[in-house]
Amino acid sequence: MSTARNPRPIAPHPVTSHVYRDFARLAGEALAAGLVVSLALALAIFIVATSAQAAETPPGQGTLLLKFEAGAPPVAASLLFTHVDISVTGITARATVTQRFARSPRK
Repeated sequence: MSTARNPRPIAPHPVTSHVYRDFARLAGEALAAGLVVSLALALAIFIVATSAQAAETPPGQGTLLLKFEAGAPPVAASLLFTHVDISVTGITARATVTQRFARSPRK
C-alpha cells in the first residue's frame, strides 16, 4: 500500500508583481497628466497677464478741493491725516472718518 501524499497545489499570492507594475504605471500617468495640465495653465497665465499701470485720475473721494478765484480750477488741499473709527455690533457696523487738511496758501 502506498502512502504517498499528493502535495497540495500552492495558491498564488493575491498581490503579485503585476499589481505593483500596474500601480506604478497609473502613478506615472497621473504625474505626467498633472505636469501637462500645470504647464498649460502656467502658459495661459503668462499669455493673458499684462503689466499693471496706474491711471491718471482726478481727485476722488476724501479729497478737499479749494477754489480761490471764480472761474479758476479747484486745487486739492494737502491731507495731513485720516482717522477711522469703526464700531461693529452683530451685523451692524458704524464708521466715522475724520480727515485733517493743511491750509493751502493762496496763489
